[in-house]
Amino acid sequence: MIPMFILVLILSLLPVTLSAQQPHMANVNCSLQDSEGCWWYGTTGGGLCRDDGHSMEAFRSDREHPDLLGSNDVTCLAECRAQGEIWFGTKKGAYVVGKQQRSVRPLLPQELGDMRLNCMLEGREGRMWVAYRNTLLEVESQTDSVVRRFEFSWQGKRRSVVALTFDASGTLWLSLWNGGLCRLPRRAREFEPLPWDRDDYITELNYDSLRHCIVATTSTDERLMVRRGQTVAEPDIDMSRALREALLHHAARRDSLLIAYAEAADSTYYLATFHSLYRYELPTDSLRRLPFETGRVRDVVAAPDGTVYFISREMGLCRLRGDSAEVLTAGNNLRSVELRADSLLWLTDGLGNASTYDLRTGQLTAVDVPQPTPDSSSPSLWWLWLLLLVPAVGIPYYIYRRKVANASAVEEASEEEEESMPVADRELLTKAEAAVLAHLSDPDYGVDALAGDLCMSRAALYRRLRQACGQTPTDFLRNLRLDRAAELLRTTDRSVNEVADLVGFAYASYFTRCFKERFGVAPKDYR
Repeated sequence: MIPMFILVLILSLLPVTLSAQQPHMANVNCSLQDSEGCWWYGTTGGGLCRDDGHSMEAFRSDREHPDLLGSNDVTCLAECRAQGEIWFGTKKGAYVVGKQQRSVRPLLPQELGDMRLNCMLEGREGRMWVAYRNTLLEVESQTDSVVRRFEFSWQGKRRSVVALTFDASGTLWLSLWNGGLCRLPRRAREFEPLPWDRDDYITELNYDSLRHCIVATTSTDERLMVRRGQTVAEPDIDMSRALREALLHHAARRDSLLIAYAEAADSTYYLATFHSLYRYELPTDSLRRLPFETGRVRDVVAAPDGTVYFISREMGLCRLRGDSAEVLTAGNNLRSVELRADSLLWLTDGLGNASTYDLRTGQLTAVDVPQPTPDSSSPSLWWLWLLLLVPAVGIPYYIYRRKVANASAVEEASEEEEESMPVADRELLTKAEAAVLAHLSDPDYGVDALAGDLCMSRAALYRRLRQACGQTPTDFLRNLRLDRAAELLRTTDRSVNEVADLVGFAYASYFTRCFKERFGVAPKDYR
């Protein structure tokens, strides 16, 4: 038990830290939603910001923290789930911030120095990919050590790495500035360049789990589909032959290119082209253009209740109402819309600003917290902070102790909750569990593969699993593997390494760490 005077001393220092960490909104360069549902975004001049839906905080150099970051211009972000960290690059070096401790440390300062970081990507089994200039590093996240190094050139000249992505097979795809496209198959030692005879270059790479291909955005804003690693062509709609023919029949050639799509309900998709919005019913293989002028569509997303929202250059943020569109907020600078786990739409515009739209209240809020005034951390207010913070700490602690005391009752009630679970959710969990167990020993069987086996998008799988069992797809996969490992340890005499291999963990050390986090003991002590 922490003595009260120590607790008071610690809490008395918190207002200074919190006031120094108030977010400052600047142009948003990059953003991501981590596995816990918190939103992280990197800015120009404002550092790295975190928003959990209730409070916000920023990590940057300022008068209180002059040496926190080498630069407040954040260029790229990636989540390292194995270590519970957010890795981010700036124009002057790279850094890591712990999601729990919130402490910032430099990443590979001797290696990266004050280099501008281009992009980052989470790899397999706790490894990360970090790119700067024409160099790509594979880094072991647990030790911050460089495992492999690659340097790139195109037509005899050094070319900087621009974008990274993985496909379902574990192949790493990479594009070069003013250069071409390369790939690194899972067990290959060297990247292989792919044919590229165009004058433009690829600025963004993404894996499309619905169409099972790499979608590339070029410097001329074209969308290209990469197939089988050998051809690059305009993207085609692969959901069905009828869908392809319908798009070509209803739209001009330029308007037949798919810009974005969203799954609004089971087997119903909304497809955004340059100037139109289509509704596609998968069971009947029917496609219909919605009968209203959309302007130039930039993005589309579907909420859990099936409501569809889209961004139009001319109209702004719109909500689909039957066969008509309702304008929610005007503005021709809006560029993208994404759905957060807490019923908020995250909007960004061409000026780098961000805002949120609450689906429950319809309230639009700019993500812009002003700088604190000098009086916000005045010592005269410390005791007022203490009066507020002591209950804030004590009440959650009391609730936690009550939860621990009632753990057995919760476990007994789990069977009743399962019986009361909707039939659709039970069927989803049964199918998902069967799919994972069928590929249990395959370490490459991940969220994208599971979504494909269940015939749904990655976003739909995330939404459905959170609704059915309160777990993210990543947690669902890992927990099933660990539960099976615990069963093997109890019922067989196999070694820890053999069990780790049987349940799909490529590294025994990573398996041991995950097992201990879930069960509280190491695998060797579990028998």
